[in-house]
Amino acid sequence: QELPPQANAHNTSPTIILPVAVIIRLHPLLKGRDQQIKAFDPWMQLRAANYILDHGTVEFLLWYDEESWYPYGRAVGQSLYPAVPLAIVLVYKLLTFIGFNVTVEFAAYLVPVIFGSLGVFYSYLMGKELISPRAGLITALIMAVIPAYVSRTVAGFVDNESLGVLFTVMTFYYFIHSL
Repeated sequence: QELPPQANAHNTSPTIILPVAVIIRLHPLLKGRDQQIKAFDPWMQLRAANYILDHGTVEFLLWYDEESWYPYGRAVGQSLYPAVPLAIVLVYKLLTFIGFNVTVEFAAYLVPVIFGSLGVFYSYLMGKELISPRAGLITALIMAVIPAYVSRTVAGFVDNESLGVLFTVMTFYYFIHSL
């Protein structure tokens, strides 16, 4: 038996919320500001991504950097979470493969926007799975605009939070979905 048209009226999707999440995170770029990496830790992530591009992933995992924490140095491959530099390399290689002429710095600039917006999408999926599609939209809207999440996923702030929150929400979603 087919449902009446009004029963499908609340069949919603995050097609409006996701562009809003991207625009909020790209606000500095859209306002014409310089594409700059923000804070200190993101510069280390960028440096690690450049090292991976120049020497490879295995060499990165074995990398002992004498220039960090002078005079003692630092075993970067064992002390830095590798997901962020690998994400920078992935975005850089994907964009250059598609045909865009981008720098590693610009790929790093975009990483928090991409993964932050994916976090908003997975928040929608989790809310939809737990309660309803409408609850999923409210969850996604909150994640799209909440200052605590926006400040850690704004363009240029390429650090662990953009991937960490995404992977945490993904883990919860897939766990709940599997139950």
